Amino acid sequence: METAGWAAALVSLIAGLVWVLGSVFDQIPTLCAKAVKAIRALREVRAELRGENDGTVGAPPPAIGPDQDL
Repeated sequence: METAGWAAALVSLIAGLVWVLGSVFDQIPTLCAKAVKAIRALREVRAELRGENDGTVGAPPPAIGPDQDL
């Protein structure tokens, strides 16, 4: 009977790990979108500080499709 307890604990552990990893991986697209937005904002600030304003500061960024690389 001791083996059944260990087996139940192992199955619970594996199920918990799968659940945690699933919820972490669900957040990746959201985090990527926020990272892209932050990088663009930093580039705009850097361009403004360097005086490289080409008129695009403050303009909405172009849309990134799923088939485009960052």
